[in-house]
Amino acid sequence: EEESFDPQLLEIFRQEAQTHLETLNRYLEASALDESAAFSDELLRALHTLKGSAYMAGVLPMAELASPLDQLVREFKTNHLAVGQPEIEL
Repeated sequence: EEESFDPQLLEIFRQEAQTHLETLNRYLEASALDESAAFSDELLRALHTLKGSAYMAGVLPMAELASPLDQLVREFKTNHLAVGQPEIEL
């Protein structure tokens, strides 16, 4: 059975995802310059919203990618763990 996607919902997702991915890119660029860059609340919000929006829009590959990243960032922030290059390269 083929799923039907709502084109309007997909367009809203595309626009929102672009904003959240820009937040992620800004973090990656900043962490390349400063390896001690902590995971920010802005990054956490972007990943969490990207995950939820992707699930709602039915864009499962994006949701399945964002979900473990959201969980990883949340664990690091909650436990005040230092972010190293291996985590950033994920």
